[in-house]
Amino acid sequence: MKPTEILTAVVAAYGAALSTFSVFRQANSERVKILVTCSRDMQLHGDDRYADMTLVVLKAVNIGRRPVTIVGSGAKCLYPAEHFMGRDNRPTMPCEIKEGGSVMTTLDQAGIDFAEIDYWQFWDEAGRSYRLREASRFQHWKSSYRRWRSGRLETRLSQGGGTR
Repeated sequence: MKPTEILTAVVAAYGAALSTFSVFRQANSERVKILVTCSRDMQLHGDDRYADMTLVVLKAVNIGRRPVTIVGSGAKCLYPAEHFMGRDNRPTMPCEIKEGGSVMTTLDQAGIDFAEIDYWQFWDEAGRSYRLREASRFQHWKSSYRRWRSGRLETRLSQGGGTR
């Protein structure tokens, strides 16, 4: 090969790699990104509603560039415990959070068994869930399998079939 052909091939390869990298970077920067945090054993002073209460504070912060409308928050629990939602939200939901904005949910810690929680979550108007895992992956998989098996058993019993 001639030196000019080698130089042309190197420049073409560099251009292809650079354009591919910039396309992936642009696509990644345009996504919705929500950071979910959970703070336990919190106390709020100056508000009589929360006097002598220990709180769990869930917070969702929009760290992406796109605004997102958050419509709910709560916890998905391990099987067979029931899931629950947070009702005390600031600002009230549904609310749009722009870049750097946040929404906060406060829950009374007295009624929460943290060993039963699979993950904390916020969800948006499109149904996407933004999660913070509380349980281990093994506990999550085991709970999902048990929930799936119980659903199959209920379906079989409702159709008049027996159990194995």
